[in-house]
Amino acid sequence: MSADAQRYLVAIGLLVMAGAGARFVDAWRVAPARYKVDFASVPLKVGDFQGREVEVDEATRSYLKPDAMVTRVYEGARRVMVSLIYSRDWTQIHNAAGCFPAQGWLILEDAQIDIPLAAPVAEQEVIHGRRLYCRKQGKELVSVFVFAYPGGTTSDWTRYAMKVALGPRGAGGLIIISQTAVEGGKVQRAAADLTRLVAGIYPAAVAFWYR
Repeated sequence: MSADAQRYLVAIGLLVMAGAGARFVDAWRVAPARYKVDFASVPLKVGDFQGREVEVDEATRSYLKPDAMVTRVYEGARRVMVSLIYSRDWTQIHNAAGCFPAQGWLILEDAQIDIPLAAPVAEQEVIHGRRLYCRKQGKELVSVFVFAYPGGTTSDWTRYAMKVALGPRGAGGLIIISQTAVEGGKVQRAAADLTRLVAGIYPAAVAFWYR
């Protein structure tokens, strides 16, 4: 068995134990805080980009089973698709790094990135995300996404799952995922636009945890 496979199995085992332990502890904890997710406050105008909400089809909602979800198209220098997906259950937020290969995309670059915020959010001055550069049938895209939980962010799905499973009862977690087509080989420019969009969206997207 390869080292990667062993690490994967260990991670899954820890998550199963964490999930079981969290549910056991839940039975003895006080009633959960009431978190009211409100993506309506997420800005439609971010820098030079103007957004509009698009409908999420029932097949997608049925597959993802989110507690809250919104998808928007932001248009400016390029067209960007952004989805915010929230769930109280860590198992319902999928690992975006695995979704693209499952849809036939070849990942050419996979990088962890730090995204500075214009102003601190609950003492966070930087959020931690991931950038993917992919190709399929002659088309190329860049995606930037962030897993968020109360008090922080991560680019790693396993860490995210542990934080949500053992975090404040009922708080859940979310993913902000953006993507855009790469044209003319301008990968870095596309990635920079996505990074700015995610930074502009994040504060309002997670505000419900800190009210």
